[in-house]
Amino acid sequence: ATKDANSDVRREATDALGQIQSAAAVDALIEALKDPNGGVRREAADGLGDLGDPRATTALIEALSDPSSDVRREAADSFDEIHDPRAIPALIGLLDDPSREVRREAADALGEMNDPAAAEGLVLALGDESAAVRREAADALGEFRAPESIQALILALKDDSREVRREAADALGETEAIAAVPALLEALKDESSEVRREAADALGMIEDPSAADGLIQALNDPSREVRREVVDALGSMEDPAAIPGLIAALKDESREVRREAADELGNFQDSQAVSALIEALGDES
Repeated sequence: ATKDANSDVRREATDALGQIQSAAAVDALIEALKDPNGGVRREAADGLGDLGDPRATTALIEALSDPSSDVRREAADSFDEIHDPRAIPALIGLLDDPSREVRREAADALGEMNDPAAAEGLVLALGDESAAVRREAADALGEFRAPESIQALILALKDDSREVRREAADALGETEAIAAVPALLEALKDESSEVRREAADALGMIEDPSAADGLIQALNDPSREVRREVVDALGSMEDPAAIPGLIAALKDESREVRREAADELGNFQDSQAVSALIEALGDES
């Protein structure tokens, strides 16, 4: 059916082959990448990605140069499953593609490669004109620990887009880089509560006691969700410097924040913490 004269039939046959784990199906889909109909080629690229067979790498790399942006997008997406570093140069090349969706998929695929060469392309993608592409690049860079990647994410905390700043904060937490602590403390003052919350979460993942003072100041944040994340971050440090902040949080107006503070204080073998928790037993609100 992949050779049927009707392109709709060929497209449906190609879609079905993408659900069959067999060498014959992979070979047929590779051949379908040469079909004159763009819809068939798109389904072939999608199917090869679903099958995840590395034998398709060469053909899919060629498909990254397909005249159809839909085919290029699906070919890039296929490398989410086929983590073959041979595709990295072509995927980096796609970061200049005229289609925003193609560039976004290329950034996503590079993030799955876990290869230093991919990080170089993602750093470049943080300068893309599209916030969606920059957001994807920031998210993907959380998988890398190179100083250049961390510095690029720190700069992204000043991006015009709230979503990009939020993803940059989240990614910096994933890197657990102490070098990011000063910038994340500054991000606790961001105009967006989502960014502030992610910055607090990231500081909790890094677990650097030097961030305790800045986090304690953030206990005055107007957002309950931010304050709760700050309490969680202070507790993650397991450092005595966090205790005064957690004790203060026991008097927060939010029951959720107070409950989180009590839970975190239970991890400290400290007389101050014990006294504060005993006092909290009288909390009836």
